[in-house]
Amino acid sequence: MTMEAYAFCARPIKSIEDWQASIDALGFDLRLRSARDLADHRGHLPALWRGREAGLEFGACAFAELAETYDDIDLGGPWPYAYAFYFAALPSCVGTWLALAACLTLTDGVAFDPQEGRILRPGEAARYAQDTENEVDRIESGEVGRTPS
Repeated sequence: MTMEAYAFCARPIKSIEDWQASIDALGFDLRLRSARDLADHRGHLPALWRGREAGLEFGACAFAELAETYDDIDLGGPWPYAYAFYFAALPSCVGTWLALAACLTLTDGVAFDPQEGRILRPGEAARYAQDTENEVDRIESGEVGRTPS
């Protein structure tokens, strides 16, 4: 099942290098691996989380369309820049939230998680990203879902 998240931003992400610097400043172990210009990027964004494939689908989107789709939620705005993130696998889920949190810090934005109906400010998104990373660690270690004997 594919999940989605959005970043609504006051400024654009200028370059992959700026975005990576923001990821590094937050202390996240995520490496973006794209040489493409982000202004025109739509589709797969290669990424490595702890050396594992954690790529995601990424691209600019229209804030007005999202505001219309989710008219029951106050998304703030209007936001001049909006980015869509799509992911399915657990490492991609972590990669998405780590990248999204860094995007918000870089662009003075907010995240929208439509699955939860939540708006997250940069600090909240960074904590959510760390919580997601910890939860995936627990799932992959077998700690989650194990039946007590």
